[in-house]
This record gives sequence, C-alpha cells and structure tokens, in this order.
Amino acid sequence: MKRSLLDRAAWAVAGALAVALIGTLAGVVRGGPLDPPGPPSSTLPLVEPRTPIRQPASAADFPIVIGAAGSYYLAENITGVAGKDGIQIDANAVTLDLNGFALTGVPGSEHGVAPDVARHNIRIGHGTVSSWGGIGINGSNFYDSTYEDLHLYNNAFGGIRASGNSLISRIVATNNGEDGIRMMSFAGLGGIVRDSTASNNGLDGIQVLGYTVVVDNASFNNGGSAVHAYGSGNRIDSNNVAKSSGVGSLAIKVEDSNNVIVRNSIRGANSDVSIVALNAAGPLESAGTPMSNPWANIVY
Repeated sequence: MKRSLLDRAAWAVAGALAVALIGTLAGVVRGGPLDPPGPPSSTLPLVEPRTPIRQPASAADFPIVIGAAGSYYLAENITGVAGKDGIQIDANAVTLDLNGFALTGVPGSEHGVAPDVARHNIRIGHGTVSSWGGIGINGSNFYDSTYEDLHLYNNAFGGIRASGNSLISRIVATNNGEDGIRMMSFAGLGGIVRDSTASNNGLDGIQVLGYTVVVDNASFNNGGSAVHAYGSGNRIDSNNVAKSSGVGSLAIKVEDSNNVIVRNSIRGANSDVSIVALNAAGPLESAGTPMSNPWANIVY
C-alpha cells in the first residue's frame, strides 16, 4: 500500500516536471513577431548638402563668386554695392536657390546675377531680385538654363535676359526700366517663356529674338509692346495681352516671317496687333461673337 502511494507521488512529480519542461521549451522556440523591426535609426545630425550664401562683410567682397559646380542657397537677404554685380557665376551646372530671400541692388550697382563668361546648366529660382543698376538676372550668356518662381522688379536695364535653349517659368517682372522678360536666340536656339507676368516695364513686357515659345503669359501696361517678336520660329500662343497708352505700344508685334500666332486674348482693338506677312496667324475675332476658328486670336 505504501509503495503504491509512493509510486503515485513519483508519477505526479514526474508529470509536473514534464509539463514545466515543455512550457520552458515552448518559450524558447516560440517565434517573434511576424513583422521584424526596421533598421536602427541614425543618430547622426542631418547635414545640409548645399552651400549657404550670406551677406559679405564688406564691399570689397563683392561680387559673391560661385566658382564650382553645385547647389547654393541664400541664407539671408543680401544687399549689393555700387559698381559691382551681386552674384557672379563662374562655373557650369550651378543651382542657385534664393530660398525666399531678396537680392537687392543699390544706385550705381551692376547686375543682380551674371556670368563671367558663357555658362550652361544654370538654375535660379525662388526669390526676389530688385533695384539693380543693370539687369536683375543677366542670363545673356547662360545656356540650357532654367529660371522659375522669381519676382524681378525695379531693375534699371530689365528684369531678366535668357538665351540658348532656356526656360523662364512663373516669373513676375514689373517696373523694370527696359524689357521685363527677354529671351535671346543663340545658334538657332531660343527657349520657352511660360506662365509668367510682365507689367509696367519701360519697354516691352516680353521680347523674344527667335525660336521661342511664348505660352500662357499675361503682359500689359508696358511702355513698348506686350509681346514683341523678332526673328523666325517663334510661337505666340494662349497669352493674355494688352497694350499701354504709350506711343507705339501694341498688344502683339511680330517683326519677321515664319512665326505662329494663335489663340491669344487681346484686350483692345484689332489695330493693337501688328503682324508682318508670311506668318501663320489665327484670325482676329471679337469676343462678342461665336468663335468660328479654334486658332483664332480673340479681341475683347
């Protein structure tokens, strides 16, 4: 009898130990969560990959020279000095982000931004360039370049000049002494001027010198013409334009042949448009009558 009770006790103890052992093993081999944790986050500080540009300490430090390819940004407003450019770009493949700041000239200053010699692949945007004694952005020798989201005003010799397969987009050019926007032509390459506004400039609002697309812009109240085209290969399409009260001002003026002028909205009269022969121009139709030609230029 005693042996039977002992045997039963031993079996009970053995059973309990087996259950405990199985539970322990299950805890060891149990899988973790189905979604493993991500890689450990970096504890290193973020480094700005661009080069900041700040106000020079003295007039002798102007112009600010960008001498190597790369990305640069204004870290504060910059005011120029008489007799010098603000920023001089001496390299190709440069991005200059004004970063919402202003590049401001003074009486007697030169250009806001200019090259030393011909440069290409320049991108400038996102800020204000004003009050320079020359041109706000003198891109006459910048090729294959982009200018976007800029306000250019009160510059003595014009808001912006660009050339050679370049893009001007979302520019506001106002109250500049000469042309608000000028796209020059180089080796048969002009560019694109789009989604921009030119007003109250001393000469033409938008002037192009060949092989340029001028599309979806507004130009009005300029001393010269709202859109003034020289050379061939220009396309003037879907702009909203008006002449000013100045002598000789026109809404659209095309000086040479082999251009396309279509779908523009012209505030004024038919006489506000001057297009020489041998151009593909949509007819002038009144906004008060049903449009008979999808390529018509509408006068209202």
